[in-house]
Amino acid sequence: KAVQAFLTLATNGFYDGLHTGPPCSTWSAVRWVPGGPPPLRSRDRPWGMEGLSMKDRTTVGLHSVLMRNSLQLFRAVARSGGTTTMEHPADRGRAPFASIWDTALWKCMKKETSAAEATFPQCMKGAPSKKMTTLGYVRAHIPKYFGGIECCHSKHDKVLVGLDPVTGHFRSRGAQAYPPQMCEDLAKSHLEAWESRP
Repeated sequence: KAVQAFLTLATNGFYDGLHTGPPCSTWSAVRWVPGGPPPLRSRDRPWGMEGLSMKDRTTVGLHSVLMRNSLQLFRAVARSGGTTTMEHPADRGRAPFASIWDTALWKCMKKETSAAEATFPQCMKGAPSKKMTTLGYVRAHIPKYFGGIECCHSKHDKVLVGLDPVTGHFRSRGAQAYPPQMCEDLAKSHLEAWESRP
């Protein structure tokens, strides 16, 4: 009901802009690294691998629903003339790594909304790890703030592989929050697009 309410408002042009970031933990490339959590998706089975436990199937299903809901809202806001951005880890571009950006669902959405993509390392926005990230967007001034950025660091303060000895959680969990500079630049990319509208 909540998603349908948002969709109705978005379709009627109630929102000037939207940013969404569907959960990435079930898509994470770290799941294919020794010592990481077990893989749940693969490039040829992006909606869930065979043989998953009931718990893992439930988690994968929930994350897939949240992605689809995000894309429905992305489409609705884009069609009504608003700015849209969606964030997710960059596509590794090869098997066995699954990626939202490689799904037919995103590719159709990209074509339908004339969306574009920008990939950049979050370390250049203040993150302690490199974390290559992609933004899908419509109308937002993303190229100004995120286009053509490359990592210039010889090393990073944090790595995302293995367990954190203090918390016991996988280190990749610590990279889920955006660095402040990324948040600020995302906001500017929307605000400047709004200010340039007729």
